[in-house]
Amino acid sequence: MGLLVPSGTHPQRKHPRYVHLEPEPWTHAQPKKHPFHLLKNPISLPDKFAWDDLAQQIVGALVLAAPLAVTEEVWHLSAQLDFYRIGAIVFLTLLFNILLMYYAKYQVIEQERLLGIVPTRLFSQMVVSYTAAGVMLTLLGVIGYEVVGWEPTLKLIVFVGLFSNIGAGAADLLK
Repeated sequence: MGLLVPSGTHPQRKHPRYVHLEPEPWTHAQPKKHPFHLLKNPISLPDKFAWDDLAQQIVGALVLAAPLAVTEEVWHLSAQLDFYRIGAIVFLTLLFNILLMYYAKYQVIEQERLLGIVPTRLFSQMVVSYTAAGVMLTLLGVIGYEVVGWEPTLKLIVFVGLFSNIGAGAADLLK
């Protein structure tokens, strides 16, 4: 048993023309795919650090740090941190970047280094994350209005920069 469906209009008449369609047989059904079948495909990593990678890092840094930059609890929490904890947060940020580069296999693909020591991607991610955090906090009026002084400002930028860095690293993996 088929269906009559309109297939357009007849050239001389204004009413639709109908075509008889037969259903496809049951034997041609597509096999069901697991919802995570796309995750089996390997991630294609860029072969060289370029401007589009930098743009992705900036967007990722801003997206993840924006909700934290406007939260008063974050300002007060960062003000209570001592410099040992700030150093630990900078270390965690650096460790996150190194682990991301290692497990994303950037170390095999990319040999670009600044001064022959620091990988370009590692350096750019650290600079982008802290710069994005500082610029966003300044533009939103947190630095200079709610947070005044170099010490609380530095603590706040480092604290928000940790989350900004996670966003920059995650966005950097996207192709």
